[in-house]
Amino acid sequence: MTGSIGARATLLNYRDLFDKLGLAEDTIKSGELKDMGSGYRNLTDSERAILQGFVDEAFANFKADVEKGREGKLTAQYPEVLDARILTASQALRAGLVDEVASRQRALEKAAELGGASAKECEVPQEFSLRSLFASLGSAFAQGFKSEMSSSASIQYS
Repeated sequence: MTGSIGARATLLNYRDLFDKLGLAEDTIKSGELKDMGSGYRNLTDSERAILQGFVDEAFANFKADVEKGREGKLTAQYPEVLDARILTASQALRAGLVDEVASRQRALEKAAELGGASAKECEVPQEFSLRSLFASLGSAFAQGFKSEMSSSASIQYS
């Protein structure tokens, strides 16, 4: 899967639920728009327009970044995917959003080539989890701490 080119803002309106539960929200604010997007009330037309402008600008910036980064590589299919759809790898290739569709190993080799590293250095454990991430970070921290302590062992603290 390849991500989509788009931007969005999602707001949750819980007013009906609060009303059923007998809950209410009181807001004290410093400006008329400070509670824009509050879940306790509907957006006004002017608030909706402000948020739409925000989303439109974010989309325009994202699109410009893609077009600059993929300059000369985008195809005639590219404008068709600007509706924020998700893409398969082959669809992204046809639109010019990726250079090739390949294996995980090829991706590691390319990352290594572009980063001036070895493919081994770019490897991510097959079984990636937050636990493995924190374990590797903890190990790296411990090694750095040990190295730092060894190099400053002659320093005396009082």
